Amino acid sequence: MIIVIASQHGAGKTTLMNLLSKRFPQLRVLEMGKKFRELAMKRGMSIEDFSKYLSEHPEESEKIDREMDRWQKEQIEEGDIMINSNLGAMVANNADIKVLLVCPLDVRAKRVFEKQREGDRKATSIEQVKQNLLERDRSDRERYLRLYNFDMFDKKHYDIILNTAEMTPEEEVETIIKELKRRSLI
Repeated sequence: MIIVIASQHGAGKTTLMNLLSKRFPQLRVLEMGKKFRELAMKRGMSIEDFSKYLSEHPEESEKIDREMDRWQKEQIEEGDIMINSNLGAMVANNADIKVLLVCPLDVRAKRVFEKQREGDRKATSIEQVKQNLLERDRSDRERYLRLYNFDMFDKKHYDIILNTAEMTPEEEVETIIKELKRRSLI
C-alpha cells in the first residue's frame, strides 16, 4: 500500500503521519520534510531561508530537488510506504490514496509558533510565523511550478482533502481508514 500525505506548511502532516504509522506499522515512513530540513541545517540555514534560497537559485534548486525526487521515487517503488511529501502526489502517481491537509493560516501559525522545531527560523510572534509560512508556501509552490509544472496545493491531485482545523487528528485517521476500507485496501 502507498499513502501520500501533503499539506500546507504547519497543517499537521507530521502529527497525522505519527498516528497513521501506529495503525499501519507494516508501512515504512518517508518524511521528505525531515530530509529537506536536514539539507538546510547542513548549509547552516533555517528551513525558511533554505526554501527562499532555492527559489532564488534555480540551478541549485534543480540539482537538489531532482536528487530528492529520484531518491523519493526509489523509496516509493519498493512499496508499502507512507509518504509525507508535498510532491508525493506527483512522484507517487500510483499511490493507493493521496491526502491533502489544509488549514487556515492563523491556526497553522499558532501551531508552528507553539511547536517550533530545530531548523526553523526562530519566531518571536505568531505574526512573524504567519509571514514565514506564507513565504515558504509561496516559495515552494513557485519552485515546483517552475521545475515540474505541478501545483502542490491543487486539490485535483488528491483523493481526500481534510481541513485539520475542523477535525481532530484521530478523526483524520478514521476518515482515511474509512476511505481505505471503501477501496478494499484494508
